[in-house]
Amino acid sequence: MGKPAPTIPQQKQPTAQKPAAPPAKPQAQAKPKPKRNSDTGRLPDGTEFAAKYDGAAKVWRGKLTIGGTAFDGDASGIFKLLISLDTAYRASIVPAAGAAAAAEHQAALPT
Repeated sequence: MGKPAPTIPQQKQPTAQKPAAPPAKPQAQAKPKPKRNSDTGRLPDGTEFAAKYDGAAKVWRGKLTIGGTAFDGDASGIFKLLISLDTAYRASIVPAAGAAAAAEHQAALPT
């Protein structure tokens, strides 16, 4: 008869196990968003914005007209111009509170 088949040595299995996953963080409870009044902060009906880019000066110039009152301004970007004109209007309707809100609003704008 023939020789018995040689035994194949088994490879050692690594004894190190994968590190345990870090404990799961508790889910933060989502706070319900307060309901917003859709008319809060809106400009009056019939408000007009007019804007024009001055390429030589590289600036946007514009006017916000509400009723018979006009607010003029200029800014480096169109969005900044619209915000500036809106801020000027809001400061005019409530002088004391509007000026503080306008300053806070302007400080929050990106430069």
